[in-house]
Amino acid sequence: MDAQKPGEAAATGGVLGVVGITINAMALIAPGAFLWVTFGVQAACSSSDGTSYAKDMWPGIVLALIVAFSTAFPYAELARRYPEADCGGAYYFAEAGFKQTKLGAGISAWGRKTKLFIGWSSHLFYWVYPGVMTAFQATLIGYIIQQLGDSTDDFPIAVYPVFCALMAAGVGYFCYIGVTGSTAVAILINVVQLSMLVILSAFFFHFRSTWDDYKDIGMAEKDVWEYESVGDVLLPKSFVGVLFQASIAILILVGFDSATSLSGDAVNPARDIPKGVIASITIQGCFAYLLEYWAANAAVSKLWAVKDGDKILTGMDTAAASSAPIGDLSIVVVNELFGSGGKAFMIILALSVAMAVFGSTLAAMNTAVRFSQSMAQDNEFPAIFGKLSAKGTPHYGIAICVIWTFLVGSVGSMGGTMTLTAVTLASNVGTFFLYGAVCVTTIVAFRNTDGEKIFLQLVIPIVGLFLNALMVSSIFGIGLTSGGDTTVATIIALCLASVWAAIAIPYWVMNPPTEVKEIGSTSVVPTTVGA
Repeated sequence: MDAQKPGEAAATGGVLGVVGITINAMALIAPGAFLWVTFGVQAACSSSDGTSYAKDMWPGIVLALIVAFSTAFPYAELARRYPEADCGGAYYFAEAGFKQTKLGAGISAWGRKTKLFIGWSSHLFYWVYPGVMTAFQATLIGYIIQQLGDSTDDFPIAVYPVFCALMAAGVGYFCYIGVTGSTAVAILINVVQLSMLVILSAFFFHFRSTWDDYKDIGMAEKDVWEYESVGDVLLPKSFVGVLFQASIAILILVGFDSATSLSGDAVNPARDIPKGVIASITIQGCFAYLLEYWAANAAVSKLWAVKDGDKILTGMDTAAASSAPIGDLSIVVVNELFGSGGKAFMIILALSVAMAVFGSTLAAMNTAVRFSQSMAQDNEFPAIFGKLSAKGTPHYGIAICVIWTFLVGSVGSMGGTMTLTAVTLASNVGTFFLYGAVCVTTIVAFRNTDGEKIFLQLVIPIVGLFLNALMVSSIFGIGLTSGGDTTVATIIALCLASVWAAIAIPYWVMNPPTEVKEIGSTSVVPTTVGA
């Protein structure tokens, strides 16, 4: 297609304003939910000699947040320039950006390769991501059932695939009927999550203040808490630890990029989508996760202990061994502060997390199949992924994604922390590759254009490209040399990424180059409605 002039607003007839776009972007990762689902994975990070990277958790999130912002601004600039992209998002940006660049035919010739690289990395990210969420959900359901039954036995892992099948089928059903939930419902979910994280963080910080009780009986602060002080949580302990923690923490910050696929539903996409991209990452990262990870880490006590065979685990080791460390910690904290009620509070918290994880999985699967649909309509993906049902949804793509999600979720949940880390890293490899390619696209698209913004359109994308490359290198380098479960998890993640490439590359090589078709008229995402 002949792309519209840069910055020309598409006549979308959409209904989403800045609030609606921001809320829908945040729906992919509801603020607050992922403290529960990722804390255990992050607590289990360690080096080859057994040195824990757990205490670099908060600085790792800061680095991941810097990586996210260095990519969010390029996304925002591209969305402002190409408001007609609709659900094509970054895939469309690469096509249009390389075609319109003034850097010459030699650079333009790389357009299809970049577009296909974005397609591959987007699929690795968005297709593995629902499986990661399904694994987390299955583990969460098992934990809730175990707590309701007051059982101290390990939950039977053979049941996890059943939970994964129900979760994948339920999400697939809502994708098929074209419902992602109204903006009002998305707002409700986010309000509940933000409220719970503020309450929980207040409890954690207050619990930390009780160390005076131990001081009165002669115990030093360093003997009670994992960190010597509340401020100590914020300080990096090792460079390698911060890098590896950031490579995992990016999972809790993605979602802002999905806003760029909402132009078909936006009232003024050139104006509102860039604002929604930056607003969503700011709320999720700068407020939600920095606050709650600070509070949760500060509350980890060395007196929080469990028996593991012949060993007694305490503090962060206890968190690493737990299937739901935030659930266990909330029970301890609430009982300590109020004398009872810890389990009841934990159940309410867990149910709110389960609701948010379901919504996140639905948003991710909807994005995944629509991305496949747009590529199939360009003959860059098997045609079956572009076939639509009577409801206007890519039903074959949804069915395949449901099966894939079930398989990834089952592997992630049955293998414990190690396989859960593996599928998380696999999704994150796709994320970093995608974000790096978007930074390259921004550099190419805006070169020698009128009114060029050097800082937003050149400096930040260069920084973003470097940081995303650094994150991928940390997964490959640190993960493969750490030894133990960390290395095994990294190898599994790289195998998943390699399998995805082995499937995609031969198909693309055997098919002739094509151009993006009129995405705006053929690929309308059944997204939310509201203000």
